[in-house]
Amino acid sequence: MGREETSSKVIRFDYSKMDLNGIKEELRSCNWDEEMKGNVNESWALFKRRLLDLQHKYVPRARVQGEKWRKEIWLTHEAVKTIKRKYKVYRKYRDSKHQLV
Repeated sequence: MGREETSSKVIRFDYSKMDLNGIKEELRSCNWDEEMKGNVNESWALFKRRLLDLQHKYVPRARVQGEKWRKEIWLTHEAVKTIKRKYKVYRKYRDSKHQLV
C-alpha cells in the first residue's frame, strides 16, 4: 500500500497533498451502524476497502525516479535536516581524533 512499481519509475502516494477534508466528509457521511452489521472480519474488510478507495480518490500520486529519490515522501525538509545532523554528530563521535572524545 502506498507504492506501485513501474518499469523505470516509482509511483507513490503524496500524502502531503491529500484532500483530508474530502476524506473526512465522506467518512462522516457513511452510516456506520448499518454498514458494520456483519461479523468482525466482514466489517474489517468493508472498512479497509472503503479506506483504500478514499486513498485512491483523494491522495494524488507522484511519479519519481528510482535512484534519484533518497527520502520517503512523508519526510519533511526539517526531518531530513535533523537526520543529516544526527549522522554528522555520530561521525564526529566515532572519529577518535575529534576534540569531543
